[in-house]
Amino acid sequence: MGSDGSVCNETHSKLRTTGPYVSARFFDFVELAGRIVWLDKPDLFGAFTPPSYSITDRRRTIMQGEVTWLYRPGHRVRPLFAVGVGAYRDQQLLTCEQAGCEAWVRLPPGSSTKWHRDISLAGGVAVRVHARFKIRGGWRYHNPVHDELALSELVVGLGYEFGKR
Repeated sequence: MGSDGSVCNETHSKLRTTGPYVSARFFDFVELAGRIVWLDKPDLFGAFTPPSYSITDRRRTIMQGEVTWLYRPGHRVRPLFAVGVGAYRDQQLLTCEQAGCEAWVRLPPGSSTKWHRDISLAGGVAVRVHARFKIRGGWRYHNPVHDELALSELVVGLGYEFGKR
């Protein structure tokens, strides 16, 4: 159980995400996890001749289940590889200064929500800081075969291990 944080790169913007994750480890090398992260995306403003528009209140929520393989059992520093599946939701608000901008932007005015499938690959290391405290870091890449939905994260997580030692 712990907290997950990352820096996302979407269209060359650095966006900070935060959210919880919960996992269970089996046989000291396989971990099943669930995570949810939230990020606020920058507002967009544009001008066409003549209508101008703004897209504000842009948010993304990522919900994902993940299977992680931890290598080198018993070592303090352990490489890891993970595969995740889930979905993410994009929300935004389109406002037109003049009627007709929706024809240029190709979105309906007002609030909109879109759901997308999410598949991710991740790699990194897990470090045992103390008997029960763990830190992990690495890189996660979402939707590797869909360029327009691709998203990469540099991830740092801090966790506490419950159960018998």
